Amino acid sequence: MHTESRRLFSGRGESEFDVPEDLSGRVLLAELWGGLLGKGFYVTGQKATKNSVRREKVGGSAMGKRKSHLFIPAEYGRLGITGGVHIVRTWNVALSEVTDAPRLGEVETAEASRVFSYSGGSRQADVTFSNRGCVTLFDLEGKEKGVLISHDDKFHGTITLPRKPGLIVVSAARAGWGWGDVGRWEVKLRG
Repeated sequence: MHTESRRLFSGRGESEFDVPEDLSGRVLLAELWGGLLGKGFYVTGQKATKNSVRREKVGGSAMGKRKSHLFIPAEYGRLGITGGVHIVRTWNVALSEVTDAPRLGEVETAEASRVFSYSGGSRQADVTFSNRGCVTLFDLEGKEKGVLISHDDKFHGTITLPRKPGLIVVSAARAGWGWGDVGRWEVKLRG
């Protein structure tokens, strides 16, 4: 996430903030991280209807300073930070367009959910998860196109990436359910 559309929000404790006007009404990519000893936090989205305001859980961060990614649906104009059963300490949320996702490199490894841009061209990739995990393909607007591999336990396997460009999401379970901590994972492109 390194373009002009990126907006950084930081704080301590539970909080709320508006999605910037120039980014509102679009699916966004959020990069989340906390403080060194933080237990993580949750992002909620606020949706206004005729007579009420509804808050919905969007996803969570990884623990500590590990960066994680998640999608923010277009209908949310205001976001909240909460700790669930934990006290929220330091939190950071960087919002940008989904097309600003970092490029999928030859070898990617982390312990939290991530979103990568993929330029296309059919390739194979070796995928390893130390815990449950999922790799999902999304289009460039952040709409799910299909699960490439998913397991409820540790695994190693090979997937074929699509010919068309898109977004590759690595998460603990299907994106939207598995944001935040994942456990050690690796995606290694072949050839």
